[in-house]
Amino acid sequence: MAVPRTEETSNPSALAIDTDYLVLHQLRLGYRERKIFALDFAQRVNQLAELLGTGRFDPSAGAEIAAPLHDQGYARLGPLLSPTQITDLLGYFAERPCFNAHVVAQSDQVEARPDDLAGRAHFGSYRAHDVIMAPHVLELANDPRILDAVGNYLGCVPSLYSMNAWWSFPRPEFGTGITQNFHRDGDDYKNCVLFLYLTDTLDDGCHEYIRYSHHPDTLAQHFAGKGRFTVELADGEKLAVSDKLDELFEGTGYGRDDVYRTLFGNLEERIAGAAGDGFLTDPDGLHRAAHPMHKRRLIVWLRYGMHRNCAYVRDLLQPVERARVAGRLPDTPTARFVNRLVVSPN
Repeated sequence: MAVPRTEETSNPSALAIDTDYLVLHQLRLGYRERKIFALDFAQRVNQLAELLGTGRFDPSAGAEIAAPLHDQGYARLGPLLSPTQITDLLGYFAERPCFNAHVVAQSDQVEARPDDLAGRAHFGSYRAHDVIMAPHVLELANDPRILDAVGNYLGCVPSLYSMNAWWSFPRPEFGTGITQNFHRDGDDYKNCVLFLYLTDTLDDGCHEYIRYSHHPDTLAQHFAGKGRFTVELADGEKLAVSDKLDELFEGTGYGRDDVYRTLFGNLEERIAGAAGDGFLTDPDGLHRAAHPMHKRRLIVWLRYGMHRNCAYVRDLLQPVERARVAGRLPDTPTARFVNRLVVSPN
């Protein structure tokens, strides 16, 4: 599948990978088409990055950390921040307003404190600019080990495009919030996410992931079903599913938790952790944040992709001025390219 050409491709300073045309193109593709296109697009990203001075992309860097991400769709990273750094972050966010959704763009835009939201909302999220400015987080997002692993998975120099932090509140009497059901996040042609727990999240409210569900061929290899069959849905409807499982890779995947548990219950993985622990996932695989029943949870995501994608546009994201993070990032062409969507390169 050829990479579409735009007028900007001859001018690297225009960042031809960050065009509205490519956002629209991304939205038109099906799941398999996006993954095929990502292979060619990765080459284009690397060519542009090299023109901008990042050096030649090393596809072998980060292979060890990325191996389980390639195989099963997630990789546990263990402790990433110290208890002192977690204390710094909890104190920082205690002084910032949050909003009644898991991302601010989907909220009512009314500032609140977590205690105020706990009784009336599933979530409380922070402004992206506040997350970018938070201590230690931007530095973690640029840890060379993380960038190498993410680049290995994407096949190109990664673009950090979204930094978010949000609370999940126990509200057992009100059911689950939207992202607390299994779904896919097709933000980009290909992308991955680093999640960082800021509170201890063991059995209550931890991340859940269906292993191998980041690609239909990979999932089919680990699936015991054969031939075409039907699965009865909770509302009485029936879903026809083939042994290639392509039907389960259409759209966002919401509303089929009963199907996923019936078919893949033995592949469901609970990714728990203490405050400071992190993990990488491909959010195009089926995942959810389990609804906490007893204790509120605070978590950060750092999303890496290939360009200024549809999620970046949808969530109304903008970079902060470079002067606001002076001294926190290397002043190199690579750092400017990787962070251009969260920190203005100029």
